[in-house]
Amino acid sequence: MTIHSLNLLGPAALVRATAPRLAAQHCGAAADLMNRLADHAPALSDHPATTRALIEQIATLAPTLDCHDTDHAALRDALCPLAAQLRDHGLTPRGYIALRAAFLDTIARILGPDPALLSAWDAAVAPMLTTMMLAAYGPQRRTNPLAA
Repeated sequence: MTIHSLNLLGPAALVRATAPRLAAQHCGAAADLMNRLADHAPALSDHPATTRALIEQIATLAPTLDCHDTDHAALRDALCPLAAQLRDHGLTPRGYIALRAAFLDTIARILGPDPALLSAWDAAVAPMLTTMMLAAYGPQRRTNPLAA
């Protein structure tokens, strides 16, 4: 099946169909992602193993996402350790914006620049990165040190 014929099936089908190609090229995708992140999120560009793990997790989890599951409990369980690792390597909440853009650029290079494909992957990756950012940085409880 071609990307064009998968477009007729919808975004979830595009992600499921192309995820194996991304997973098979995770080393090349990780190298490409690191190069793209060097300017925008340098904290990750020095950690190839973490970047490879990120690509592998996304390629594995994205096809299983249920767009109707707003809780994303399974995502949280799978991504919390990686989110903590990225935080420990210096990825800030703002860095997740750069990470999302760099990841989509990598998808375009590895899988092709088809707008429907990029949109489908963006829809799959956004909740994953949001879940990771929340796991690593918030929501944080604010306490009033003067409260009795």
